[in-house]
Amino acid sequence: MIEQLLYLGITHKTATIDVRERAYPDNHQTERLQSTLANHTAGCFILQTCGRFEIYLDPGNNNHDAIRRIIADILPAYATSKQHWQVKAGPDVATHLIRVAAGLESQIVGEPQVLGQLKKTYTQALQSRTLGPTLSTLIRHAIHAGKRIRHNMTVTNKPHTLANLVSDHLTQHAGPINDQHILIVGCGNLAQNIAVTIANHRPKQLTITNRHLDRATSLANKTNAVATTTDRLTNQLASTDVAIVCTAAHHHIITPRTIPTQGTNPLHIIDLAVPRNVDPSIAAIPGLNLTHLDQLPAGPTIRHQHRTDIDNIITQTLDRLHQWSTSRRVARTINQWLTDADHPDPTIRRQRRRLLHKPIMMLKKGIAA
Repeated sequence: MIEQLLYLGITHKTATIDVRERAYPDNHQTERLQSTLANHTAGCFILQTCGRFEIYLDPGNNNHDAIRRIIADILPAYATSKQHWQVKAGPDVATHLIRVAAGLESQIVGEPQVLGQLKKTYTQALQSRTLGPTLSTLIRHAIHAGKRIRHNMTVTNKPHTLANLVSDHLTQHAGPINDQHILIVGCGNLAQNIAVTIANHRPKQLTITNRHLDRATSLANKTNAVATTTDRLTNQLASTDVAIVCTAAHHHIITPRTIPTQGTNPLHIIDLAVPRNVDPSIAAIPGLNLTHLDQLPAGPTIRHQHRTDIDNIITQTLDRLHQWSTSRRVARTINQWLTDADHPDPTIRRQRRRLLHKPIMMLKKGIAA
């Protein structure tokens, strides 16, 4: 039921990137955590992006302390970062997920990527059968509400995405993009979005590098770029004005040893990965400007006139979830009454069910009201 939901999460709002990259589990830990929690609860859903690691739970008959012990056993970093984990319960969990789906909890308010990530993770969770009915219903409603909020509200005239924010940052700090040699390290969804955005600004040269040349080539063909592999990263950086790094690796790809010893132009590096792909110590190298995700400027705020509309959509969604929850509770009660009324003698069974007719109708009428 919605009233029993539990949330534990660490996000860009509760912890710095130094804390988050130590607390974020790798893929194996995440899979193990989801599987274990699903086996000990009525449902589990884990949402992980560069700005958040969130666990949504339908605890069932388990108390919250037992669930925290499971998390601590699988995620050793949980114990040392516990003060940075936010805890929510009941309808507050539903409200939070709706806001996440709408991009209202993102570092860039209103950005659309998180809704796509939520839908993709939801589909995977359905396939793995870890959700249970309550979480499945909540996520469906949250996705629908998130779409409504994004459709009905104009946060700004210009769509604010991380890719647009990066291009604005480059223009401000490195100069016009059409005068830059730009290197993108990675070929994931974020790298693809950034490559398309940068290509639209017609840089002097755009290079895509990845461990796998075929993936780099595929993205390069779409953006009029050059494709290379990361084993030549030092040589690539030597002829680059700007490097944008966003891979799924859980280690540093660029370290002091990767930085070329000779360079005539300042080198700007933007690290968008969590955990970070760039060793923070390279910021001390003369002529190098390092920016990580949390150092990018915040996105726009919500316009005042939209706040009431957003609140109304969230309230309407919570009302529908409450009605769904009440209907399930009443259905369980009615089924239990009918089970208790069962009797081998059909005459007695009919009499008992006749007596139950009025209270059952009153329960159903109460839901409809």
